[in-house]
Amino acid sequence: MDFEAEYQKRIGIPFKHSNIKGEKWLISKWDIDLPKPGKGFINRMEKMWKETETKPLEVQTTWNILTNIGLNESSKRDTNDSPRNTTGVQYIQTGTAGASEDVSVTDLVTAHGTRQDIDSIGERTTIDQTSKYGAVLDDTMITAATVLNEAGLFNAVSNPSEIHAYVVFDDFTLNAGERIVFQINELQRNGTA
Repeated sequence: MDFEAEYQKRIGIPFKHSNIKGEKWLISKWDIDLPKPGKGFINRMEKMWKETETKPLEVQTTWNILTNIGLNESSKRDTNDSPRNTTGVQYIQTGTAGASEDVSVTDLVTAHGTRQDIDSIGERTTIDQTSKYGAVLDDTMITAATVLNEAGLFNAVSNPSEIHAYVVFDDFTLNAGERIVFQINELQRNGTA
């Protein structure tokens, strides 16, 4: 398979011009060893994307949808008006019955597995004006052959009304020995007229 041609056909832009820094989720499937979670994980993953010999088995991108709940909690953290001590966006979870993306979403439609702590399976960082979240989920966290098509970022490990961002994507199946990498980017910028 010509990965770059397939990428351009599916995503609509040449691979070398792909933007993994904007307001998108980059979802990819790999069957090789990946960088270790922790400080520098996101930079190491982005470096892998530029290598010609290392390519994922599958890749998708979708726009990041910040929920009303997520925007409200972010504002409260910024103004120290949150009624509880929050660590910010710290968890990711996948689901199997994604419907439509909307800012009013309050939880995944049908969650699969448990929410995973991003600090344990990836990294949270800020690069320039972009909040970046990177996470690797494997077949110990997702049942093999499960068809996934939704994911969310959360402020809490279990409270359903703590969803920060929500996306729906084309069906994505994780097979035994494979890993799914989520790279989420939230660019903070001023609007333009």
